[in-house]
Amino acid sequence: MPIHRIRIKDYRSLHSVDIEPGRVTVITGPAGTGKTSIVEAILYALTGRNQWTDDRGAGVKTQVSLGAKKAEVQVDWQDAQGEVHEFARAIPPPAGVKALQDRIDGVLGVPPDVAAAQLSTRRFLSMPVKEQEDLLQGLLSPPLTVDRWAVEMNAWDEDLPDLGTWFSPRFEKIPMKKTLVEYAEIERCAAKKLRTDLVNEVRVKESTAKPERVTQERVDALRTEWQEMATEIATLRERSAGGADLYAAQHAAWEQRRRQHEEAATTITRLDAHLAAALAKPHPDTPSPTSTELAKRLADAEAKIPGIEARLDAVNGEYDRLVCGKGACPTGTCARAEMEAVHRQQVAIRTELEQAQAACHALQAQRHQAELAENALSSMLAFERQLQRNLDEAQARLDALPAPGEEPQASATDPRIAEMEKRQAEVAALGRESAATRSAYESWERGQAAVDELRAKLAKLEDEVLRWEAVFVCVGPRGIKSKLMAERLVEMAGQVSDLLDEYFDARFRIVHGPWAVEVNQGDGWLPVQQVSWSWQARVSACLQIVLARCSGFPVLVVDETGADPLVRSDLLAMLDDQHDPPMQAFLISTAQTLDDAGEFMRPAVSEADAATGILFLWVHNGRAETLTPTRHLVEEARHETESP
Repeated sequence: MPIHRIRIKDYRSLHSVDIEPGRVTVITGPAGTGKTSIVEAILYALTGRNQWTDDRGAGVKTQVSLGAKKAEVQVDWQDAQGEVHEFARAIPPPAGVKALQDRIDGVLGVPPDVAAAQLSTRRFLSMPVKEQEDLLQGLLSPPLTVDRWAVEMNAWDEDLPDLGTWFSPRFEKIPMKKTLVEYAEIERCAAKKLRTDLVNEVRVKESTAKPERVTQERVDALRTEWQEMATEIATLRERSAGGADLYAAQHAAWEQRRRQHEEAATTITRLDAHLAAALAKPHPDTPSPTSTELAKRLADAEAKIPGIEARLDAVNGEYDRLVCGKGACPTGTCARAEMEAVHRQQVAIRTELEQAQAACHALQAQRHQAELAENALSSMLAFERQLQRNLDEAQARLDALPAPGEEPQASATDPRIAEMEKRQAEVAALGRESAATRSAYESWERGQAAVDELRAKLAKLEDEVLRWEAVFVCVGPRGIKSKLMAERLVEMAGQVSDLLDEYFDARFRIVHGPWAVEVNQGDGWLPVQQVSWSWQARVSACLQIVLARCSGFPVLVVDETGADPLVRSDLLAMLDDQHDPPMQAFLISTAQTLDDAGEFMRPAVSEADAATGILFLWVHNGRAETLTPTRHLVEEARHETESP
């Protein structure tokens, strides 16, 4: 069986369940004991969601049993090769849920929506119309190959019998991240935009006014006239070139002298400002005593240090002699007195030496400060002297320059030159205008010649736009897939209706516009939501069998079959005949019969039920107990004994 084993712990009202379901598993028990929770746990283990969560699995935390910290659900799935896969989930879910769901989908071979529809068909039948349609659309929409697309497109429009053949080579150009609808929309919009651009271009070319026709001879004549004027102007300028050259040389010399005077005056002004700024700064005072006097005092102080050190060495030697000889006095009293006297001399001389060294250090620091002050004063005075020298040199250079004098005046030129230049400009403007008019006329002629070519391109583009419009309709939501989907729905409805007719003498149909699922029990068509629970169970079973044939997911669940014992027997008979693929079914039945003690009676299990692979589970007090024929006989004997 596909579902090989089910283990549930602390899930809603189920505390500990461990079962190995059979080909048909009848889950029965009093209302509210967790029968449906077993199926919801299976659905959560396989899809990560159920009726208590949304499509993304949110809300699952509320399914943990009261008082428990987490719930655990595990389904062992046996594939067609006999390999068993363990799918375990915890509530709250840990990380890595997406990878687990991808692995489950790969083993099951169906998306989560399909498994959810087959494990909760009553929920599917009560869905809004649009959700039912979307679910079946994803389940029944056939995967279309390029060749199938081409065949369907060729048959789509009688006016375009080769539409699929035309579109087939373009399948390879679809970008990887674009869907077929997006690609068709992009190409359709691009073709329409290109068509609009061509229409506008043709309209512009046809509406362009015909310019005045100017011959090339007229343009050449104006060019010749301008060249003749240029030659005459050049001749007149050559005659007055001597005076103009002299004026140019005189004016260049005057301009050079003027520029030299300006540069020299600017330099003097800048140096004068620098000198004034330097003189305005405060000058440091000459130190007293000077560094020379301090150097002499330092030499005198350093000269005293060797004498003090010699005296200290002599006293140290005397002290060492006394320490080694211990003196001539037998008792040593005289030697101690002498040693103390020598020691006092040592202390006095050392103090004198330290004072002399400290005085030398102080004189060195004073001499260094004096040298710094003298150097700063010397630098400022040297900078001022250098500025004054630079200012004197700049003034001397200015005085040595010759005066620029008056600006030379230009001599009069021939007045005919200005008149001819004015006329030449007029001829040049007329020539440019004529050339532009000539160019515009030639462009207009070329545009008129290109209109026919543009019209041919436009006709070809109109056909391409028409084809892209048809392709967009074919691949759109109401296109080929929708048509094939409608055909599959009719086929599916026929299969469901055949099953209902064969086993239950009823009819089934799917009505479009608006979408509706209806059942006919002999007294007219009714929406499936308005028929009794027993008939909803029959329709649910037939619909799940057909869905299993389409998807290959061989597990179905029929809820509330125990309301009518005939329903359960009818469903078991129908399931016995399903071999392609063989079905594994879960039938949920609510116990309704009470014994004399007011307890719910467990269902009767016969040897025939056990022999045909039917497993009966009694759900009570958070556990699922397997009912056996022996247990049933014991219960029956007990009831017969206790009855009056």
